[in-house]
Amino acid sequence: MNIQLKYDIVFRTPFGEVNSDIQFLTFVRAPLVKLSSFAVLKINLTPTLTQQIINDLTNNIFADYNIEIYTVDESSSDKKVEKLFNKTFKILNIEPVEPILFDKQNISSYIVLVNPFIHYMSTTNTYNIILENLTALEAIEEFETFIKSQYGNIFNFNRIGSTFGLNKFKYEQLLIKTNSDLTVPTHLINTYKPYDSFNFYFFDDFDIDEETETEITCHHINLFDKDQIRKIDVTKFVDVAGTTKKLDVYPLSDQNLNLDKIDQTFTIVNREALYNTKKMTQSRVPKRASSAQSKVSNIIENRDVQIGNFTTPFQINKVTKSSQHANIYSPDNEENAIYRFEIFREFFMKHIEHIQTFETTECLPDWCKFGKLYNMGDVQETQYQYTPLCIFNIFVRANIKEPYCRHIVRYNMLKYLDDDIDYSYFNILTKKSV
Repeated sequence: MNIQLKYDIVFRTPFGEVNSDIQFLTFVRAPLVKLSSFAVLKINLTPTLTQQIINDLTNNIFADYNIEIYTVDESSSDKKVEKLFNKTFKILNIEPVEPILFDKQNISSYIVLVNPFIHYMSTTNTYNIILENLTALEAIEEFETFIKSQYGNIFNFNRIGSTFGLNKFKYEQLLIKTNSDLTVPTHLINTYKPYDSFNFYFFDDFDIDEETETEITCHHINLFDKDQIRKIDVTKFVDVAGTTKKLDVYPLSDQNLNLDKIDQTFTIVNREALYNTKKMTQSRVPKRASSAQSKVSNIIENRDVQIGNFTTPFQINKVTKSSQHANIYSPDNEENAIYRFEIFREFFMKHIEHIQTFETTECLPDWCKFGKLYNMGDVQETQYQYTPLCIFNIFVRANIKEPYCRHIVRYNMLKYLDDDIDYSYFNILTKKSV
């Protein structure tokens, strides 16, 4: 396998112009901070086209632009070996990095691009409905059926971890009224809790897979049950094993002991605004504490944040009585609310360690997928402990004279503490389903 593949990126305008003068193209896929993927393009455009795009956006005109990505073999005559990617986008924003002077040949600009179907779903509100006698997961499946009927067979639904922690509570009514269709799955997750453990929903238009050639992949991933995640052996990928390096580490710690306070009491707040108080027994879970503060860089939000260093999961912290009360939202009932809290506390305290940033250079664009488990880093080859939370696919030219781009992937991985999760603890918890 050639691990020095290069890529030619072609930008086509609705006015018939073709442009390959691209400095970088980044596909941002960050489920925990965004509802869908989008792209950021830095390109040299003529002043006339730059001004035309600005005028269109000012008048709320979102024209269709096309991006094609070809793999390149510089030893062949035509060089372009294979068309890897060909999709239409709408421009959401353009920011020239220099004044627009019409006597210049080109203007360098940053452009934000989004899939046209995702753009339409983010600006329309067609799924205002009341569903009856369904679980939250069944409501999400109803929405998926709806968007397939509206847009055709352009979606691939990737649901991971659907058996553990399934909330079987059937709601008499589920009111779905959101700002846009794009927010419906996340609204159902936050409001009605399809799973008793942490899960997220994400619309991804850069999920390159030979088995699925759909326009958009809808990831619905339950992170608790690691055993349901498909394992990927990194050592079998020659273009990855030797070109991956570790970057930042983001420790996870319950610094204020919100999850694990001694003799903690809760106010259960349900949808009817009824309140019940429940006192928890002394915690059985060792507390994860932090040592002195250290300053690290947050690559998602591009800002400096304070995160505590992880020291040991067995350090005991003191708790003041004034901080021993917390509110828990429950859309169903009190038993389910406490059950969900117990599961998340166990997951955070005993099953996950930290978030690790990796960077892989000169790899194929299909490397690193949501809903997969990898044996990355310093773990043994038989230990699969990393799953991605955020992926940046970066196509960048090494220098101005270089005509083609190289591909880099930077990604944040959640690291599980071990390979074997004991679920017997949850089997003894009582949970009211209906």
